[in-house]
Amino acid sequence: MAVDIANRGGSARAPKADPGRLSRGAVAAALVVPLCHVLFGPDVLATLGTLYDDIVYLTLGKAIASGEGYRSIHLVGTPVHAKFPPLLPLLYAGIWLVSRSLSVVVYAAYGLSMLALGAATWALWRYAERLGVRWWLTTILVLGPLLLLRTVRYFAGAVSEPWFLLGWAGALLVVASLEDAREAGQPRGDGRWAALGLLLAAVTLARTQAIVLVPAVLLAQVVRRAPVRTVVTTGGAALLPLALWRLWHGRMLAAGPVSTSVGQLPYTDWLSGGPLGTPLTSMTLAAQVNPSEYLDHAARMLVGWTSGKAELLVLGFGLLSLVGLALAARRRPELTLSVLGICAVLLVWPFNQARFLTTLLPFLGLAAALAIEAGL
Repeated sequence: MAVDIANRGGSARAPKADPGRLSRGAVAAALVVPLCHVLFGPDVLATLGTLYDDIVYLTLGKAIASGEGYRSIHLVGTPVHAKFPPLLPLLYAGIWLVSRSLSVVVYAAYGLSMLALGAATWALWRYAERLGVRWWLTTILVLGPLLLLRTVRYFAGAVSEPWFLLGWAGALLVVASLEDAREAGQPRGDGRWAALGLLLAAVTLARTQAIVLVPAVLLAQVVRRAPVRTVVTTGGAALLPLALWRLWHGRMLAAGPVSTSVGQLPYTDWLSGGPLGTPLTSMTLAAQVNPSEYLDHAARMLVGWTSGKAELLVLGFGLLSLVGLALAARRRPELTLSVLGICAVLLVWPFNQARFLTTLLPFLGLAAALAIEAGL
């Protein structure tokens, strides 16, 4: 059942479309978006290493498969890898065990990324339906950012962006489904809330920035006055795997050796002093620089170039998104809190990159679509 947030104030509701047609639309979107990536993206074998992350994930997988452990075998001294989480390396290790061919592993990893992208597209479409957003707004504002030139480029290969997108969209859809059932007097069992927590843990073990989703979802449950038991169940299931990984990884790092290069430091070290300065200094400097940098990145991604007019268009898009997030704050707080949380992380992240916007823009587009739906 679609929930039309934009019209909760008492105004007339937009006509509801046939649920079957909407489901077919979700399936069609899940097929078309990855197909466009495959048709118009680069050859992932020919461009291997140009994104850097793809090399790291694949070499970590090879190190695990060969019995060398969680080590950066592409670096001198094969140090213990300190930065990337383990889910994707473990996945690729399985492919390395089946096939020792680099080309097979690369294309298999890309195929899995496209499957994740298709599933994420389906979840985004279904979540937009729950928001009561019309299909053409979803197509333009939510799917459109997934077909941008830079998005296609950054999703091409053994990278974490498609998996982060899938975990984020999937978590929002699961939260909406469970909360709607609870409010309708049909509460789900603790097992489903535990599964939600495990999903949050899995996406965090695929992309470190996804740790923000854990407090966002838990706080959203509090905002919606969920029973304490469901909040504890979700939080416990999410935090236990993360704590176990942190403990195990910490023991590996203590045994060493560990690279001293800034680019190889753990993410926690970036904001805890060291070569980047004190935490306050690091975050303050990033917060001063990152807004203008991301405005430039967004203009190049959405418009194709940077100029005063292009930046005005981006700012207009951002304003619509803020309105949509405000509209969703009460009924769909998981959307508002997760988007604001990721934005806050990017604001103080020491290194700004356009690739970080590839997973954020579809959710900003979802919020902008909600704002336009309210006007309609």
